[in-house]
Amino acid sequence: MDLWLRQRMLETFLMRKRGATWDNLPLPAFSLKNIDDSIVEHFKQWAAKKGRIDKSVLDEPKDVLMEKLHLMNGSYLTNAAMLLFSKDPEKWQLCVRLC
Repeated sequence: MDLWLRQRMLETFLMRKRGATWDNLPLPAFSLKNIDDSIVEHFKQWAAKKGRIDKSVLDEPKDVLMEKLHLMNGSYLTNAAMLLFSKDPEKWQLCVRLC
């Protein structure tokens, strides 16, 4: 087993011990200005249409929406926020592929 793989396994083990997951890790370089507003609007319309969010959320600014969706870790957006609302996730994380 190579060193890189052992390091990844150790990192995963330690994260699980702390109750952390990759998607909830803060991503300090990713901020509200990096969120694609058109993706947010599409999400709001789709989620409201499907009954997943209350229609009152349609008027919420994106910072409030991120809080309500639990996509903040402290004062930082999370990896999940980046995957959901970034136009180019690979800019922020190497090897990200969305199917």
